[in-house]
Parts: sequence; structure tokens; C-alpha cells
Amino acid sequence: MKTKITLVVSMICGAFIFSSCGKPYEEVIELQQFMYLTLSESAESPVVKFVETDKSSTYTLSVSYGGTTNYRQGDIAVEIGVDNALVDAYNAKNSTNYLSLPAEAWSLDKTKVSIPDGSRVSDPVNLTVQGSYIDEEHQYLVPVTIKSAQGGHIPVNEKQKTTYYVVQSKPYDWEKSTWEVIALRSEWSSTDWAVKNLFDGNNKTRWHSDPFNGELNGLPQWFVVDMKKIRPAIKGFLIWQRHDDIGNAAKNIVFFISDDNENWTEILDIPEVTQDNSVELDYKTTNPVAGRYLRVEIRANWPPNSPWTHLAEIAPY
Repeated sequence: MKTKITLVVSMICGAFIFSSCGKPYEEVIELQQFMYLTLSESAESPVVKFVETDKSSTYTLSVSYGGTTNYRQGDIAVEIGVDNALVDAYNAKNSTNYLSLPAEAWSLDKTKVSIPDGSRVSDPVNLTVQGSYIDEEHQYLVPVTIKSAQGGHIPVNEKQKTTYYVVQSKPYDWEKSTWEVIALRSEWSSTDWAVKNLFDGNNKTRWHSDPFNGELNGLPQWFVVDMKKIRPAIKGFLIWQRHDDIGNAAKNIVFFISDDNENWTEILDIPEVTQDNSVELDYKTTNPVAGRYLRVEIRANWPPNSPWTHLAEIAPY
């Protein structure tokens, strides 16, 4: 008899436990100290982004909150924007010297987003940066911030409402191995003294104009290079004189850019390129423009002013 009673009691308890497991207690968690609106990637440390100078780059952000499992916090409307006034304050606080990104260099696809009641994340915002406005010599700070939030029951976290993007130029690949010399006045040979040697990345090779053919030697010497696609504006040229000879070295060099190989824009005229063949020479362009075709003219050489000239390497940047 005791065995039967024990069995019945066990079955009742088991049924009760099974019933309890089948309908778990739905607990709502609300941790007030964490219930704030924040902007994605926001932190005191900036987010570093590298951009290519011939492309645009897009970064996606959103507004969200945490600290609770109850997403019935009402509809929340948020305004987002870039606030360049924060750049100076950031520099002063962190001993940095970032520049503000020019207004024409960035865009937001929207400035207003919402978090619907029942959700915890807003629709996305896309920040687009135009790489063509980025100077390789500088770093830029783009502060994207929550400007205001209305509705709902979640306040803005003042310490995590701003995302600081540090934007800097990614070294541009000029793809010089693909370039083609499509016209020239002369070269001494198509191998050891060819124009193509000027763009091979080796300042020990060189180009030499034809010294013997009376119809081709003399000055000016010139050549045209197809860079195979529209390249970003050339900001300057690194130049190396021939390392084993300075007599008749190139002196007056003029650079032109074109989109169509017909209409040319002068971007740099160097009246006197130094004869020093022991150093890398750096010349900034005076009228940088984008283009596909590069024309180089050597209009004068150094003494003894023979009817030929030479050069080791030219590297745009």
C-alpha cells in the first residue's frame, strides 16, 4: 500500500514540474544604468579609415540601445549629423592636429532615423567620403554625432553619441607596370636606353635620347605615356638623374596631362632640374588635374649641351 501511495505522489509532483517547465516565467530585464541611446562604433578612440584617392568609400552607422529586454519604449526619432565644431575640441583634448574634412568631401544619405516601438536598432545611415578630396599629407577627423532624440523613454548617452572617423589616404597604386609608351621623339635603343625605363621603379636604369640620328636627336625630346585609365590628379613627381653621368642631363622638363591624347593641360614646368644625381628630387605640380595620358617634354639640357639628353626615373604621386 505504501508503495502505491508513493507512486501516486511522485506522478503528481512530476506532472506539476513538467507543467511548470512548459510555461516558463517571462522575466523582463531593465538595467537603468545601461539603457541609453548610442551611435555605432562610438568611443573615445577614433575609428581609422583608409580611402583610395580615385574612389568613394562608404561607412554604415546606426543608433541603438541596450540594458533591457523590453523593447516597448515608444517610437524614437533621432537626428544625426557631422559636427566639425568638435574637431578643435578633440585636437585640444588629445594633442592631435587632425583637419576638418571639407563639406564637399563627405555626405550622409539621411540625417533622420527612427527606432520603432518594439525594436532597439534604427535604420542605417551611410557616410560617404570622396577620396579625391583627401590630401595624402594630412589626416582628417569626421565627427558623426547624435544631434537630438525625441520620443520614447531612452535618453542619449552623452559619452557614446559621437563616432570619430580618422580619414587618411591609402597609398595609390599607379600600376606603372601596365603603362605603355605610345609616342616619342627618340630613344637610343628599345631595351637598355628605352623610355619605358623611366617608369620601371629602378633608378639605376635610364632613358637616353638618340645621339646619332640627325633627324631624331636634338631638343626638345618628348614622349607620351598611356596610363591605361583616368588617374587622380598628380600632386608631384619624384625624379632621379642618371647615376653614372651628369653631362647633358635633363634640365628644363615640362609635364602635361590629357584625357584624350589630343587636348593637353600643363601641370608642371621645371626650368632647372638640378644635376645632383645622388638624391631623389621632389617637384610639386602647380596645376594638378586628373587624366589618362602623360606627356613629358625635355626642352633643355645641362652642359656640354650636346644634341642629346638622358634621365633615370620619374615617379608620380
